[in-house]
Amino acid sequence: MSDIGDGFKMLKEHSREKRKANLEWSTVKVEEFLKKNNINYEIKNDGQHFIIDNEWDYWPSGGLFINRKSQKKSRGMNNLISAIKKAKGLNVH
Repeated sequence: MSDIGDGFKMLKEHSREKRKANLEWSTVKVEEFLKKNNINYEIKNDGQHFIIDNEWDYWPSGGLFINRKSQKKSRGMNNLISAIKKAKGLNVH
């Protein structure tokens, strides 16, 4: 295979591993936050998709979340937690 092909193969494998690590880390942290604050959520597709309080969709492997009401998209576990805190009137810090 060419150097370019090898580079793309390595990049693809790196992306796969990064998404896997994100999935594991984000799932634990988001679940801890939700349980601690008694916020309802469902986990779908073997942990690939969270539905939080029927207001947010969150995909931990890529960090994408969408507010179902406003259709606003953003990324990042910390940004998601901040958005939930703000919407729920919880301490933002």
